[in-house]
Amino acid sequence: MIHVHVTRLLRRVAVFARAAHRPLFSVSDYCTKSDVVMAAKQPFQVKLELNKTYFWCACGKSKKQPFCDSSHRGSKIRPIKFTIQEAVEDDSFLCGCKHTGSPPYCDGTHATYLVQEN
Repeated sequence: MIHVHVTRLLRRVAVFARAAHRPLFSVSDYCTKSDVVMAAKQPFQVKLELNKTYFWCACGKSKKQPFCDSSHRGSKIRPIKFTIQEAVEDDSFLCGCKHTGSPPYCDGTHATYLVQEN
């Protein structure tokens, strides 16, 4: 019984930890994967600045990947707005395949068979 409670508590802690750094939604929450163009089969390595707001391209059509250039206009896909609120010393890896489960950040989905074969 104690194990069940500890497991539930750890899940809640994990959710809060993810919420502090990443949105808890996916591109697929508001569009289908078939609507998304795969911009790259690997993540984009970028340097993100503290207190700066960015718009991550979720449609894959932007010429300024991984950031939005409004190429999504006319579709139901919208960019994901995010602000860097903690200092990041290392480069960040933003999703290029547009199939991540933790947008805008890469979660390794690009390495799966389904992404690499398309």
